[in-house]
Amino acid sequence: VRLGVDFRRHKIIDKTTSMAFRINSGVAYAYGDTQSLPYEKYFFVGGSNSVRAWRPRRLGIGSAPPPLSSTPSTSGLFDYRYEKPGEILLEGSVELRKKLFGFVNGAVFLDAGNVWTFQQAKPADPTEPTTPSWAPQGNTKFFVDTFYKEIAVGTGFGLRLDFSFLVLRVDVGIKVWDPSRPEGER
Repeated sequence: VRLGVDFRRHKIIDKTTSMAFRINSGVAYAYGDTQSLPYEKYFFVGGSNSVRAWRPRRLGIGSAPPPLSSTPSTSGLFDYRYEKPGEILLEGSVELRKKLFGFVNGAVFLDAGNVWTFQQAKPADPTEPTTPSWAPQGNTKFFVDTFYKEIAVGTGFGLRLDFSFLVLRVDVGIKVWDPSRPEGER
């Protein structure tokens, strides 16, 4: 069972400026004999239509950090090769849009969101050879009293080339609050 709600609001400020608001949420639950959802029914966060400061589908789960890279040139950095599926989705964005000149528009945005699971993921066991290196470690479960600490925040700006029949969009985002980092370093 999967339920998603997407609310959007567009407010015109003046003839060349507008604000766009979006809230997207969802819940998916596997029932019956099934222990997990089909992969395409999970929710994902990150990318050009989500929290733009993160790579597509790479934000989450909860505050569980991605595994560290083992490549010598990026040793010690997070490895974002693996998608992060969740059963609970909460994300939103606020975007200020301004017509710059001709068919060129600009935008400044603030995005926030994350995905969680109903059950806490089992931590990766380095002594167990069958445990994948990408297994989540840290909190993946949604808790009503602490979920707000695990909402990632990104901001940035972008250009829109509006040809009326086609809009080309280029955004640059930066992480402001990263819940996968240890508390005090987020």
